[in-house]
Amino acid sequence: MYIEEKYIYDQFRNNFLDSKTNPIILYGTGLNTQKLVEKIDGNRIAGLMDEKKTGQVLWGYKVLSYSEAAQINNCIIVIIARNAVINVIYRRIEKFCQENDIPVYDIQGKNLQKEQEEVKEFPCFTQREGELKEKIKQHDIISFDIFDTLLMRRILRPRDIFSVMDTGLRDLKYCFSEERVKAEDSFKSEDNPDIYEIYRKLQTNTQSSEEEIHQLLDKEVELEKRFLVRREKMCNIFDWTLEQGKEVYIVSDMYFSRDILENILQEFGIKGYKDIFISCEHKLKKQEGLFKKYKERTSNEGEKYLHIGDNYFSDIIAAQYEGIDTYQVFSAQEKLECSLYSGLLQNCRTLEENIVLSLFAEQAYNDPFRLCEANGKLLIGRLEEAISFFVAPLICKYIIWLIQGIKSGQCDLVLFPSRDGYLLKKIYQKIKTENPYLKLPEAVYLYTSRRAALVAAAETEADVQEIIDFIFVKDKKELLKERFGIGYTQDMHISNEMLLTKCKEEQNYYKKYLRQSGLNDCLKIAFMDFVAMGTVQAALEQIMETKFEGFYFLRRLADKKKMKELKCHSLYKEAGDFQIEANVYRFYYFLETIITSYEPTFWGVDKAGNLVFYEEKRSKEAIELIKRMHDEILSYSDILFNLIPDIYSADSSIEFYDALLGGFSADFSEIMTDEINCLINIDEFMGKNVADFNR
Repeated sequence: MYIEEKYIYDQFRNNFLDSKTNPIILYGTGLNTQKLVEKIDGNRIAGLMDEKKTGQVLWGYKVLSYSEAAQINNCIIVIIARNAVINVIYRRIEKFCQENDIPVYDIQGKNLQKEQEEVKEFPCFTQREGELKEKIKQHDIISFDIFDTLLMRRILRPRDIFSVMDTGLRDLKYCFSEERVKAEDSFKSEDNPDIYEIYRKLQTNTQSSEEEIHQLLDKEVELEKRFLVRREKMCNIFDWTLEQGKEVYIVSDMYFSRDILENILQEFGIKGYKDIFISCEHKLKKQEGLFKKYKERTSNEGEKYLHIGDNYFSDIIAAQYEGIDTYQVFSAQEKLECSLYSGLLQNCRTLEENIVLSLFAEQAYNDPFRLCEANGKLLIGRLEEAISFFVAPLICKYIIWLIQGIKSGQCDLVLFPSRDGYLLKKIYQKIKTENPYLKLPEAVYLYTSRRAALVAAAETEADVQEIIDFIFVKDKKELLKERFGIGYTQDMHISNEMLLTKCKEEQNYYKKYLRQSGLNDCLKIAFMDFVAMGTVQAALEQIMETKFEGFYFLRRLADKKKMKELKCHSLYKEAGDFQIEANVYRFYYFLETIITSYEPTFWGVDKAGNLVFYEEKRSKEAIELIKRMHDEILSYSDILFNLIPDIYSADSSIEFYDALLGGFSADFSEIMTDEINCLINIDEFMGKNVADFNR
């Protein structure tokens, strides 16, 4: 029996079988639950719960729905899960349990409903690098775990890699992920097969050719490498340990054979260790005696051993059982599960969201000693780091949604208007270049603005009056000068007819610019906009005498008939200024500020065909900061789009990304720099500045 199995059984027996008589519902349908129900009296178990498996029958017990669980009198729920995710699961069922007066316990017998709701400081957020180095100094022989200690995956669960493989194997006659899991699970737990044995079983089960099996195996290994990343701080400590003259070993529970694992370690710069002990090679897992085998092969009289790893049972308890001192380095995922960001896990349902959340965990907690406040609240030293955590994923989500929309709409050109389209076009163009199979339409960065488009589109004096009637805070002199580009004196009479003539002149200049941009030859044009009602789209359609298909990040509630009739889609649902049920309504001024171009707002085109801009009001420091944030978003998009296997078929909810954006608020992150104060959002057309980014 595994150490972990024995621990769970003993805890369950002592805390529930020997001390309580209530019917018990076990929440969780993993291997530990299976092993537990196989050992205990079935009369005490009233059923199982797992939202993803409701209605199934597992090991003779039905997976109950909420309504079925509520009908069991005097029942209790016991969550069978790692300590780190207990709170995540409890929050998922808390309201239901309170409404139905069902007590909820963890395996140690703790009543989760009676736990005080206070800010907690988990051990994983109080560790310091110095204490580990001091421990290393006090020992002679040091061993390291690999996965989640020296390396980590950019995916939540190791087997999710198989689901990633599925997307590129649609021509297979079987579902790879299902058959790959089935092949591995067909071995007994004590068999500890290596990857070659697993694939031989897969070949037998699927009647695949030798060549096909070799290709699949190679693909799995290469995909593993793509999703792996160094835990830089731990790799540095590994190197430091070698510099101290310590004897260093690797001990790992893994099905990768020595040749594959050593190749991975070499590729990620982990070298200098004396030997490697792998469960599949010795046919022993850590909890079955791998540490005993390791000590037998390396032991010298009087030498002190230290093992460093992340898993409480496999790395800590199992090593201690063999007389080895230990140090638990918490995985990035476990730190996420303990943190105030753990609620994100509840909404993480798709492969795309899985990868995005894994990237967040990697960025936030790759360093196990990162300084955090209670509950893992992130202390952020650079503003662009906050952008990578909370904003870049949402920008990438918009790009994914945009690509899916223009592909479905069969558009043959995408317009990215200044200034909000500057960064977005860069990301789009990179995806287009690197993924020719998507056959994405050409993209044009178009200089436009509300002022330029409305003036050039004016056909009647009523159109002129509409431009004048837009809300403004400046006097008439400034209004006429900035909106219509004319000089003004107090005794000068300005009529709408005169202004219309001015607009007609500019319309000719702007139409010439549009022709030079090659727009007139396109049959179906997609128009990207970030946060807008549709003013610019409507004006451009009027100028060009054609219809666009709009794809907006967030469309504000249209208040005019011609804008209501536009063909528009919006990633976020169309909303008014006072609708604040999503984080984007709180932060969109900030989002507009950081995705903008490095040029001032476009004013129009002069007689000579020159592009004219408003005066730049942003400081050099602000523009430099925007450039750095752009670099961060571009870097993030490169990583994400390299991991998401098929952008066109990606699927996720905007609620997940919006919840991640909420991490930008002061409730969830502490930005330890005042750089944000140099950013300003200026709306020249409306005559107002927006400087409050609502954190």
